[in-house]
Amino acid sequence: MQASGAAASTATAADGTFSLRVPKPVVQVQVSSRGFLARQQPLKQDTVVQLTLALTPDSQQLNEVVMVRREKAPAPVAVDALPAGGYPAFKQYLKDSLDYPMKALEDRKEGTVQLSFTVATDGTVQDVKVLRRVSEEIDTEAMRLLREGPKWFPAIRNGRRVAHPVRISIPFRLGEH
Repeated sequence: MQASGAAASTATAADGTFSLRVPKPVVQVQVSSRGFLARQQPLKQDTVVQLTLALTPDSQQLNEVVMVRREKAPAPVAVDALPAGGYPAFKQYLKDSLDYPMKALEDRKEGTVQLSFTVATDGTVQDVKVLRRVSEEIDTEAMRLLREGPKWFPAIRNGRRVAHPVRISIPFRLGEH
């Protein structure tokens, strides 16, 4: 804020309040701020004046504001492919949905099937392969569980979704069924 025709000026406090002593011959003050239209405010002579002012935004000036970042932008976070709900929910799904093959139960087969697959950019599971086998029936059940299971969230690298390889192990234990 500046007193017109005088060398008096001030700045606002953090809450927007200000105080300005104006010499006697001054009859108006000019209020201005970056991004707002300047405003002339007439003053009454020989009185202490408390003003409440509101400035009008200057959209033209605001369009001309340029922000400059001085420090380097943070690197995008890399995120691996993840089943919807996270791995604890995925383990619970496996436990709840596993249908132990009858032939494997009769043959007393148990073990852990290890699968590899790719989670595509749209979250679909593709190219499923069995890396560690237990039996044909158990391996088939493990692949069914993966294909019918929860959707996957794709991996993110450099701020973009990418296809990403994943390995999981699915345990088959006789004591649990």
